[in-house]
Amino acid sequence: MEINQVSVYRVELPLHEGSYKWAGGKGVEVFDCTLVRIGTNRGIDGWGEVTPLGPFYLPAFAEGARTGIKELVPHLLGLDPTELAKVNEVMDRNLLGHNYVKSAIDMACWDILGKAADMPVCQLLGGRFGEAVDLYRAISQDTPERMAARVAEYRAEGYHKFQLKVGGAVEDDIARIKAVSAKLDKGDILVADANTGWKLHEAARVVDAVRDIDVYIEQPCRSYEECVSIRRRTARPFILDENIDSLEALLRAHADGAMDCINLKISKVGGLTKARQIRDLCVSLGYPMTIEDSWGGDVVTAAIAHLAHSTPEAFRFSSTDFNSYVTVSTAQGAPHRRDGTMRASTEPGLGIRPRMDVLGEPLFTKAADLAAALADRPTDRSSERASERPVGRPAEPLPPWHVGGAATSVAVRCQTHGSRGWLGCLCECVLGSLRPPAAVCVLASRLRLAGSLASSLHGRPCVAAYVYAWLVAELEDERASDELGACLAWPMGDLKMPAASNRPGRAGQAASRLHLAGSPSGLRAARSRGGGPAGPLPGGLPACLPGSAADPALTDRFR
Repeated sequence: MEINQVSVYRVELPLHEGSYKWAGGKGVEVFDCTLVRIGTNRGIDGWGEVTPLGPFYLPAFAEGARTGIKELVPHLLGLDPTELAKVNEVMDRNLLGHNYVKSAIDMACWDILGKAADMPVCQLLGGRFGEAVDLYRAISQDTPERMAARVAEYRAEGYHKFQLKVGGAVEDDIARIKAVSAKLDKGDILVADANTGWKLHEAARVVDAVRDIDVYIEQPCRSYEECVSIRRRTARPFILDENIDSLEALLRAHADGAMDCINLKISKVGGLTKARQIRDLCVSLGYPMTIEDSWGGDVVTAAIAHLAHSTPEAFRFSSTDFNSYVTVSTAQGAPHRRDGTMRASTEPGLGIRPRMDVLGEPLFTKAADLAAALADRPTDRSSERASERPVGRPAEPLPPWHVGGAATSVAVRCQTHGSRGWLGCLCECVLGSLRPPAAVCVLASRLRLAGSLASSLHGRPCVAAYVYAWLVAELEDERASDELGACLAWPMGDLKMPAASNRPGRAGQAASRLHLAGSPSGLRAARSRGGGPAGPLPGGLPACLPGSAADPALTDRFR
């Protein structure tokens, strides 16, 4: 299996409550969500998501995620997405740092792995522990009274764990903690999360003032050293979040006795692969975890559910359902809260089906580069010898939406088959791999450039397929379906191919015939005669050409 196409989408996720506020006066009203689709030559695709909590929470921002993904795509094309360690090694080698950029790609690869294995991701991550995952609810920073009032509202929705957003003025934060704690029922859990918002002296004052309250203190200060100092001044249970962004950071904190729990965010550490490594080490070392991400919609929530549900229950401190905070659903099949819990899907992969009407058109799509594919793949592949399958037919079916993969495949098979098979491969690519209503004639302006490419390659029997495949690999947008019939009119008609008399042997004859066959009149003649206007091709028309007996249904398109 190989990655041969990557598409990136952007969706805005407004909040049900209007805004979300935390330490230092920071806040977000609409989240900028980036969704990634990875396509493969097997017809299996995978989806991932990264949604930073604005540009001022962690070193991450939405446009940076998309730019970073675009930078990584050329290094990913051709890789096997099920070889997750290799994919991560390639990403780390070609882009230093920027963990959040890699997270959506890694997530999509896990989705593919699950679909290929016909197993949900949580089983691949270790198995399903328990019936459901307990959730917490974040209480956006507000006045002490309003934050306390939220407790009853969220408890009615099934939540019994509450994460209080503090990190403001010391007196206000002390009042917030006391007001909310007074509303707790037996069994409720309260976390005061400062999100690095306190200075060292401020954190010291807060933890001293709440020493008699049953509350967890989470990430009081920015630096690791400051947090360790506060940890040593309080007997309250202590959680580290922003400082735990790698295995090395976890090992250091463990050696220093710096925390009782950690907050494990998928994108903060670079995706599910590295999150699983940290999760497993925490289980071995005895640290419970809040398993979540910086933010997200349906796809991120699905990934959180799979990672959390595959964690032993004793080490699941809490988790979260981000898709319940936002007003827009980006995928079907995502987990939804039920009595303060959620469950990972039992469907293969992440178990989600993107809502394409919500996602719209991709911001960009990158397909497998033709030249690189031809350079990297041997042409004498025993599994693709012409003698082992009908001339002009691909070795394996190509999904109808698989534009980039079909472009690469047709070029590779053209080299394999030589002059007998390239015409059939080209026609199959034209008719079978364009996703209706995509019409390659929207690239008419690029045909002028393609003409020079054709001229430089005119001595090759598969020149037309090279040019066509190159153009299709560049295709990034779609036009009306009524242009589809014109697709076959331009592949040879506007390329200004050298005349057959200037081309050697059968290559020249084939180019001349395809030039004529590329026009509507040529197609009609081909249907009536069983060959092109210049005479029948060796062996008759390829099975995929309109008018052939093998595919009469296609004939109606061109009447």
